[in-house]
Amino acid sequence: MNRRTFLAATSSTLTTALAGCTGIFGGDSLSEDSFDSNPAATDIDRNPALGPSPASAKSAIIAFEDPSCLVCRRFDERTFPKLRSNLIDPGKTAFLYRSYPHVRDWAKSGVNILYATNARSSDAFWKLNEHFYKNQDYVTTDTVYSFSKKFLQAQTSVDADAVISEAKNEKYGALIDADTTARKEANVSGTPTFFLFRDGEFATTVTGSQDYSVFENALL
Repeated sequence: MNRRTFLAATSSTLTTALAGCTGIFGGDSLSEDSFDSNPAATDIDRNPALGPSPASAKSAIIAFEDPSCLVCRRFDERTFPKLRSNLIDPGKTAFLYRSYPHVRDWAKSGVNILYATNARSSDAFWKLNEHFYKNQDYVTTDTVYSFSKKFLQAQTSVDADAVISEAKNEKYGALIDADTTARKEANVSGTPTFFLFRDGEFATTVTGSQDYSVFENALL
């Protein structure tokens, strides 16, 4: 077995995901690049991030996600909190977000809103991202803007009207385009997909809503 190939543990009970999500299995990567040369990291400097910079971190995660993806929601609910409390917030792991809006019709509008929010407040971005996941079934192409505006006004200090205006005009479309280029070059075909790096070198890819231990074992 290739030393860089990570065999992720899977649950004994399989659940059905929305079309376009990756399901719950781990995956092998075709890439063995360092962080700086890995296609998943191309033009990532302006993307939402948590934790230390990738240059100084012991490890790093690049996550391709979709706010409308059911399996991304499972990851956000079950695994992300442990990653944040155990690895990201203590300064061990950098977490970088990339978009792949493709599951539901409102996803690209949602990402435009998220990126306009992130330009003003990283904290507001992560709050809104979580809010999207918790309320996926209530968001539609007709309600995504009003839904987001109501939340931003009530739960954050950002200018909600400015965020929605910029999102409708796709001011941050270049960021989404950069995500799309990186996704294609890195052979990402579903969400969520995670590229894991340790000591600046590629470690493995993980796909789906995996347990925290899968990430811990690969990163530490």
